[in-house]
Amino acid sequence: MLNPVTTKMTDESADGAYRFTFYCDICGKPHRSPAYQSMAGGEGDERERKAEYEDAYARANREILNKFSRCPVCQRVVCDECFDVYGDYDMCVECRQSGKHGDGDESGRRQAARLRRNSLYIVVAAFLLVAGAGVWAFGAAKDSAEHTDIADSRTPLGALANQADPGHAAKESAGLPQSKASAGLPQIDESAKPYTGAEPTMLTAEGVKIPDAKSVTISADTADARILLFNPADNPCYFVFELIINGESYYKSDLVEPSKCIEDLKLIKPLPKGAHTAILKISTYSLDESLSPMNGANVEFELIVM
Repeated sequence: MLNPVTTKMTDESADGAYRFTFYCDICGKPHRSPAYQSMAGGEGDERERKAEYEDAYARANREILNKFSRCPVCQRVVCDECFDVYGDYDMCVECRQSGKHGDGDESGRRQAARLRRNSLYIVVAAFLLVAGAGVWAFGAAKDSAEHTDIADSRTPLGALANQADPGHAAKESAGLPQSKASAGLPQIDESAKPYTGAEPTMLTAEGVKIPDAKSVTISADTADARILLFNPADNPCYFVFELIINGESYYKSDLVEPSKCIEDLKLIKPLPKGAHTAILKISTYSLDESLSPMNGANVEFELIVM
């Protein structure tokens, strides 16, 4: 499975129900997910129980992002008490106190702008979630508020588990509605193009294929770099790629659709010659119009500049 959105997470699944507790990356404040009731029980086979568990785990990770906030500076996920939404830039209280991002810091302004776009999305998503919950509750009042039926296709988790053709949405989404731009949500990356080469080595987690990387060589004294950023065709989600080198973000894409890739990158600045430790941060978003954030992954590799 992919990593939890917070640094610390405990699995409290027991007695036929899946439950997880996430902890603020700064103060450790816990948030406990709802209990997702298993329909397989003791009679289901191991593969069915594993699928139920992974669906519950993925949903719990998505729901915690509606309770906590991600700091655009340090990328930690923190509770409301540890997130400062006042002043010029929204960020966690520790980054605010450090004073690293002042009025003249262009990086801070870009990160703050991204956070404001994400905050707007969370408000819209929360409204839709509440409205959808009301409709579902009207039609399924018999269900407990404490438990969610994983097999019930009327619930978001059940819909995920019962989706017959996860690739269908990819075929339908050649682009996003124009209204997405006005909402400040991520847009399709126009520089992405169909990938026609052989599929590279892949890592697989929760049904999502993630390209592996061991060593990449680029030229020195230029911000132009040729690095393959690829979203495999059968993935049920968009990818957003961010290249982090020596702790600094050098490149970030927009939404890359399944079966497409970006090969020619424009880094924020040239890199000195030598071997660098790089991290390819991959964020995933659902293919439907909600663009719900899913789990992500960090792929570490050696970047050689010659």
